Amino acid sequence: VKKVQRKGGVSVVPIVFLFAGGQELTLFARASADVFKASLNGKEIVLSGDFSDDYKQTFDNAVSGVAQLIRTAQPKIEQQNKKEKVNIPRRQSNSVPKQLSEKLEQEKQLDQEIADKTTQRDQLLQQLEQAKTQSV
Repeated sequence: VKKVQRKGGVSVVPIVFLFAGGQELTLFARASADVFKASLNGKEIVLSGDFSDDYKQTFDNAVSGVAQLIRTAQPKIEQQNKKEKVNIPRRQSNSVPKQLSEKLEQEKQLDQEIADKTTQRDQLLQQLEQAKTQSV
């Protein structure tokens, strides 16, 4: 149920029904609780009966008429939903030899970093030993 709107010179409250198939039925009810207008999936539809509970047969006609419209519109909605399917772009996949060469390159870089850090550690250890011998 949404806020009160003016439709055709009458104050109405839109009542929205969302169905599992993706369809949307909107009934526009007046203050006297009778349905003034209806729209299915954004398109105005003609009601085959009255949604008033005063006379059961007209109420049943209205409900069955709307149900029939919903059933006939369902294949179109399903087709639209298929069209709207989002395709996720694929990542660029490298070939196995290319991936292997990239990993080998990374391995060489890491080996070089390890060697650099090892020499730096050895130099710092020598400086530490020199500092200890000088202070004694």
